[in-house]
Order: sequence, then C-alpha cells, then structure tokens
Amino acid sequence: DLTNTIIDTYSINRIKATQPLSALNPEQRRQEIKGAFKARPMNYQSVLLVDDVMTTGSSLNELAKVVLKAGAGSCDVLTLARAESKFN
Repeated sequence: DLTNTIIDTYSINRIKATQPLSALNPEQRRQEIKGAFKARPMNYQSVLLVDDVMTTGSSLNELAKVVLKAGAGSCDVLTLARAESKFN
C-alpha cells in the first residue's frame, strides 16, 4: 500500500562540492564523496533512494549512511541502470 508514501526531496543536501567522479577509481570516489551530504533528522520507518545510474555505488553508499545516521529505520536503493566501471 503506497497511499501513505512521502516523496521527500528536501531532507538531504549536498554540503561539499566534489570533483566529477567519472575519472576516479573506486577508492578515490569513496574519499571524494565522503562528507558531501547532510540530512535533516528523519523519523521515517524506511527510505528508498532513487538514482539514475550507479557505477561504483560510492554516492549511494554515502547517502545511505547519512540517511541512517539521521534516524531512518532502514534504507534501500533503486537504480535505473548499472554502468560498467572501467576499473573492474
């Protein structure tokens, strides 16, 4: 039942500018994106992050950490496409 679903596009903000991640290897991506997001306190039972393309998952992993730290009970991810990394 999705009748009580909330679409929240305001609770997470980017607080750090980052260089484009496309040319970075997975470890460099993790370091570059670390601390780039901040979330307002959340009392959601569950959160679904939606992204267009996932390459290494660094951004989504960082976002999930921020969401859980902000108080969400769980965090899942939906991506529309998975890019093949040139580093694999």
